[in-house]
Amino acid sequence: MNERFFLKLLLGIFSGLIAAELLIVILAGFRLELILFSFIIAAALGGIVVVLRLMAHERPEVDSVSMRRARAVREGGLRERLQHYEIDEEFLSGNSGRFDKVGEAGRGQSAKMPGVTMEEAIRTHADMCGGLSQLLVKMESIDDVSFSRMVKEAGFGAVSRNDLMKRIQVMVSVQDQETCSTIKRSLDEAIEAFSNDRESFDDYIRRSMTSSEKHPLSEDEGFSVELDNTAFSNLNASIPKDFSHDPKSVISKFKKTGKSS
Repeated sequence: MNERFFLKLLLGIFSGLIAAELLIVILAGFRLELILFSFIIAAALGGIVVVLRLMAHERPEVDSVSMRRARAVREGGLRERLQHYEIDEEFLSGNSGRFDKVGEAGRGQSAKMPGVTMEEAIRTHADMCGGLSQLLVKMESIDDVSFSRMVKEAGFGAVSRNDLMKRIQVMVSVQDQETCSTIKRSLDEAIEAFSNDRESFDDYIRRSMTSSEKHPLSEDEGFSVELDNTAFSNLNASIPKDFSHDPKSVISKFKKTGKSS
């Protein structure tokens, strides 16, 4: 029921009630039973109109998420978004076959990985397996069904197991050679650096051990104390008469010195 029409009905009922009340008062005077009767009739009519309004008012439909998605798919708003995904039949109202085919086609195109070489695809899949050696071990251990599934997922293309394993073996050998050459180059650099350090150290020792006569005017040579052995040998040194190695005599000598002082 229209809101405006409902308000007009209520306005007409209340206006009729006022007119009826005035007419009763004019014709019959203030008779309570007639005034109350007309009021009850008007109230009953107003209640009927309100009930009809509530009955005519439709409850808004509450859509679930599935219903909204199905409606959006039917309207075409989500078709482009969902064309690369597997959609449940509940969301597509039983029309998921075409979308599944489109999704499989999209996955097939992504599995081919245009612009990616076989070596790049192998290295990408080897990173997920822990390296080329681990990928080679996995290739040797899986069955044909698992191999076909892995080849399809990794995007290796139409290639046999033997050809793929040979390619991986060649890549492993090349990687080992590169690793060995890198280690050898690092060792050579370390040995060369050590040799340079050793030569510098030997040169430092050699310069440090050079005598002061070679550079008499150098200020950073330091100084040395030379002893005159001839002068020391000509000195007359006599041992004191009271000299003794006996500890008792030494102690008694100290006591005498203390008393005399």
